[in-house]
Amino acid sequence: MTTNQLISNDEKLFLSIIEHAPIGMCVLNKGYQFELVNKAFCDMLGYSKWELSSLTPMDITHPDDKAVSLLHLDRLIKGKVDGYQLEKRYLSKAGISVWTSLTISVLRDDAGNPYNYIGQVQDISARRLFEDQLRLAATVYNSSMQAMMVTDVQNRIVATNPAFTALTGYSTEEVMNKTPQMLSSGRQSKDFYAEMWKTIESDGHWEGDIWNRKKSGEIYAEWLSISAVKDEIGKVQNYVALFSDVTKKRQAADKIWEHANYDALTRLPNRRLFYDRLNQAMARIKRTEKTLALLFIDLDHFKEVNDQFGHQVGDELLIQVANRLIAVVRASDTVARLGGDEFMVILSELNESSDAAKIAQSLVESIFKPFYIANETMHISASIGVIFYLQDADDADSLIKGADTAMYQSKKQGKNQFSYYLN
Repeated sequence: MTTNQLISNDEKLFLSIIEHAPIGMCVLNKGYQFELVNKAFCDMLGYSKWELSSLTPMDITHPDDKAVSLLHLDRLIKGKVDGYQLEKRYLSKAGISVWTSLTISVLRDDAGNPYNYIGQVQDISARRLFEDQLRLAATVYNSSMQAMMVTDVQNRIVATNPAFTALTGYSTEEVMNKTPQMLSSGRQSKDFYAEMWKTIESDGHWEGDIWNRKKSGEIYAEWLSISAVKDEIGKVQNYVALFSDVTKKRQAADKIWEHANYDALTRLPNRRLFYDRLNQAMARIKRTEKTLALLFIDLDHFKEVNDQFGHQVGDELLIQVANRLIAVVRASDTVARLGGDEFMVILSELNESSDAAKIAQSLVESIFKPFYIANETMHISASIGVIFYLQDADDADSLIKGADTAMYQSKKQGKNQFSYYLN
């Protein structure tokens, strides 16, 4: 085989290697124009070999990357370096930015003069996109106004963001490898947390309101969202919690609810909440063998006191009456004000019907004691009607109507007493 044949074979091998390389390959002449490009390079940018033959790498370089590309090229041409590696963007034929990792090597003759440049171009768009997404995620994570906390599969804290520290008062170092239990206020039961984790395990997500404790000891209302992060086969790798302080919002909502359900003067449940409590009590009593009694209380001589001493004294009298009623009944009972000088008492889950009589008599005696308001001594009394659920009536309206009837019976019999509803 002749020398020329060997050279020819080497050239063919060289060209074949370039053409079939899995990454983009190009050979540039001394004028830094494309002399040879392979299929991978053409596919990457959408140009044909013929189209690239009339272009230079600078012609298809992204405008924002031209300055740094020219700087490296100048150092290469002047012989300061024999090659360089650079991450840069090319513009495809369709005008789309393509991130690449470019490695340029120089071929020199025996005199040291460059005669060709070999370029290796690898598409790193997917990697750069992933890195951009990571940077974006990190930016969101660190700049989010919502506190974020990441735990491992054993529920140990592995990361928190600045908003977490701002809200809880704990630094990342203070909570690292500890469980979120350190933030617990103690207000939620074990059953609450068991149900929460049951939902996370089945649905992969849970959100709701919860009470937690700051480093300072302050207990606050928190909106919490927990999501399970799974790998490609569905195995949980981490849990991500997002939360924010909703104490003010919760307090505002509580005030609205309180305004809608409580009497503004006495702070007793109003008619609306009374009906709700009564219906709940009736539902519970059906599942037991105990007794439920309803007491309708109307104050005797209240109008005379109100007319003689004025509404301000009358209001104070109603407040003191409410306090006395609460002091007599059990904590499980409900005292409500329907309006004016009318009150209702729900005696739930009594062991005996006679227990209602004892409480009713205690209420009569309590109200009959003198009241001292604005340096004045006042005397009023109470007429009370007593009715039993299921025994006398089986719905809320019938109970109230029956108790009202029994109360008027007490008034007819001389006031300052209680009477049973007689069906």
